[in-house]
Amino acid sequence: FTQTMNRYMTAIAEPILRNNGCLIKFIGDASLHVHGAPIQEEQDPDHAHAAVRTGLEMIHAVELFNIELEKEGKPRVGMGLGINTGPTLIGNIGSKDRFGYDVLGDSVSLTARLEGQTKNYGQLIIISEFTEKRVNDQYFTLPLDCIAVKGKSIGVSIFTVFYMPDETVKVKWNAARDMHNGMLTYYKQQKWDDAIELCKTLTGSFDGNMDHYYELWIERIADMRSRDLPADWDGTYRATSK
Repeated sequence: FTQTMNRYMTAIAEPILRNNGCLIKFIGDASLHVHGAPIQEEQDPDHAHAAVRTGLEMIHAVELFNIELEKEGKPRVGMGLGINTGPTLIGNIGSKDRFGYDVLGDSVSLTARLEGQTKNYGQLIIISEFTEKRVNDQYFTLPLDCIAVKGKSIGVSIFTVFYMPDETVKVKWNAARDMHNGMLTYYKQQKWDDAIELCKTLTGSFDGNMDHYYELWIERIADMRSRDLPADWDGTYRATSK
């Protein structure tokens, strides 16, 4: 088991280092890394793109690792990624006798919360609105929800992200994204049946990458319509778990 975990850690660490990320630490079977430090932002203005590129490459690395595990008759491993961009305290942190290079701040907490929500949205990668606005010129992004993560009262728009498709596919994906945005609008307007119908229509779009999300979203709608929501509800979902 230890050998398998070490191989997994190697698989996810390689994309981080290849894209000049700073691997802070491993936490159990997870990793924490940053882009834009210790190099300052003005020296590395592309750090948000690098973070997303690293995340997508990590997903691919795990896919390849799972092929190896299957050949060895071992169970597959899963993963989820959260990416956020924002002010962060970075440096040598700890006691006078023992310290290490680490990161602290709301930006780090939000990132961890986003990673924790990947299963709830059926996506391997979730990025915050703060990252999305920096990378949507090079990557194809889709809004998932506006969520107030556990411990917060203000909602943050969250997205999933894919490599930008070729021009032919991009035309289809853009049309599907318009429909997807319409579905979310119906959701916020509490037009539940219309939202469900669009979820069903959208199944199979985006090369099937969003199908699990639409299944889960239909379940979400069933839950939300059972609640006594105010007429002026803003659509923010308040998470009760990390």
